Amino acid sequence: MKKILLVNTVYGRGSVGRIIGDLYRCGENAGYETYAAFSRSDVPEGIRGVRIGNVGDLAGHVAMDILADRGGFGSAAVTRKFLQWVDTVQPDLIHLHNIHGFYLQVEVLFRYLRERGIPVVWTLHDCWPITGHCAYFEAAGCAKWKAGTGCHNCPQHLQAYPYSVWDYSRKGYERKRAAFTGVLKLTIVTPSVWLKNIVGESFLKEYPVEVIPNGIDLSIFKPYRGDAADEIAAACGVTGNPSEACAEKSDSYNNLRMKSENTQPGDGEAQTVLQSILAQKGGRRLILGVANVWTKRKGYEMLLHLAKKLSDDEVLCLVGVSKRQQRKLESEYRGKVLPVTHTDSVEELAGLYNAADVFVNPTFEDNFPTTNLEALACGTPVVTASVGGSTEMLTSGGCVLTDVGDSFAPGDEEGMERVVQRVLDRGKAAYTQRCAAQGRLYGRQKSYERYLALYARVLGDTVPADRLHPGCV
Repeated sequence: MKKILLVNTVYGRGSVGRIIGDLYRCGENAGYETYAAFSRSDVPEGIRGVRIGNVGDLAGHVAMDILADRGGFGSAAVTRKFLQWVDTVQPDLIHLHNIHGFYLQVEVLFRYLRERGIPVVWTLHDCWPITGHCAYFEAAGCAKWKAGTGCHNCPQHLQAYPYSVWDYSRKGYERKRAAFTGVLKLTIVTPSVWLKNIVGESFLKEYPVEVIPNGIDLSIFKPYRGDAADEIAAACGVTGNPSEACAEKSDSYNNLRMKSENTQPGDGEAQTVLQSILAQKGGRRLILGVANVWTKRKGYEMLLHLAKKLSDDEVLCLVGVSKRQQRKLESEYRGKVLPVTHTDSVEELAGLYNAADVFVNPTFEDNFPTTNLEALACGTPVVTASVGGSTEMLTSGGCVLTDVGDSFAPGDEEGMERVVQRVLDRGKAAYTQRCAAQGRLYGRQKSYERYLALYARVLGDTVPADRLHPGCV
C-alpha cells in the first residue's frame, strides 16, 4: 500500500485545514495509507500523523518574522526533527499545502525533498512562495516578484501579512528562489487560473501546474425551496414575521440554531443569528458580506460607503466583524447595517446566504474566494471585485455570466453601487436557478476526485472508479 503525507499549518479547521481532513479520508478510501503533519494542534485520535513543533518554537519564529522579516526561515531544529519522522514513514508522495505559518524552515525542507527524490504535489493557496515577503501584492500594485526582477524595497512589509518592522524582501526572495527551484518531481496545483498564470511569470515557472478549484459541501450550501424567510417560517409553523417565537419542529430550523450576538438583554430565550437577522431585515432587501476578518484589504470601507447610500427598503448584513466594529456599526449605522461577529456552523452560514438578495465581495486581492462559491450554490447572485481569481466562478469562456452576478473594478465604489443596484432591481428570483447550477460545478467531491487522479498519475497508479466516486467525503 502506497503512502501519502499531507503537510499544512492546521488540520480539520479553517478552509485549508478542512481540505486536509477531507483529503486524508479520500486517500484512505482510495486505498492509500495516509498521514498528516501540521503545527497548531495535537494529532486527533484515529489519525496517523505528527504535530510539527510546539508553542515555544512558534513564538520564537513569529518574533523572528516581526523583528527581522524571517518568516519561513526559523524553526530549523523543529523541521529536522519532523524530517526524521518522515524518514520513518517513508511516504511515496508528499502533498504540501501552506508551508508558511511560522512552523517550518523551508530551505531545510526543500533540501530534504531534493535529496530524497520523493514526488511532491504542492498546492499554492496564496502568493507567499514566489515573493520576498507578501502573500498578496495586487492591492500594492507591486510586480517586483516576477522572474528576472526580484523583490526589494517591499512597499507593504509593515501593513501586510506576514507583518515585519524590517524589510528583508530582497534576501528573502533570493533564498526562496534558491530553495524552491530544482526539485525534479514536483507538481504545483493552484485553485485558480489567475494563480496559475502568476506562477508562470515567477521563478516557479519550471514546474507543471494543474488547476484544481477548491470545492464546497453541496449538501449544506444549496437553495431552500423558496425564499429563505418564507421557508423557515413555514417549517416552524409561523405565519407573518418569521422572528415570532418558533415552535422547534423543524430539522431545517434546528440546524441553524446559534446564539446571536445581536440578541438584546431581556429577550428571553436567545435567538439564532438567522432568526435575529430575519427579524431586523423585515421586508427589506438584504445585501450580505462575509469575511473571516473585515479589513481595508477585504473592502470593509467600501461596504460602509455603500451602507450610507442604501434606500429605506435595503439593509446590509456583515458577517465576521470584530467586537469593536460591531459596536461602531450599531451606534453609527442604526438599523442600516446588521453586524454579526461570527457563525459557529456552516448550516447557519448557508441560511444567511439563502436569506440574502445579493452577496457582495469587494476584496482588493484574493485567490479563489470560497464565499463566492457558497453564495452561488445557495442560489444567491454574486457581485465581486474583478481581482485575482474572484470572478472565475462567475465566468464561462472568459466572459462574466450576468445571470449569476456581475463584477466591478477593485476600489470602484460607484461601480460596485451600480452593479448591486442593478442586481437588486432585477430581483433574486431571476438569478437563483442559474446561480445554483453554477455553484454545483464546484462540489468538493469533484475537487478531491481530481486530486486522487493527480496522485495516481504522479505515482503511476490506477485508482478504481468506485474508489473515486461517490464515497470520497
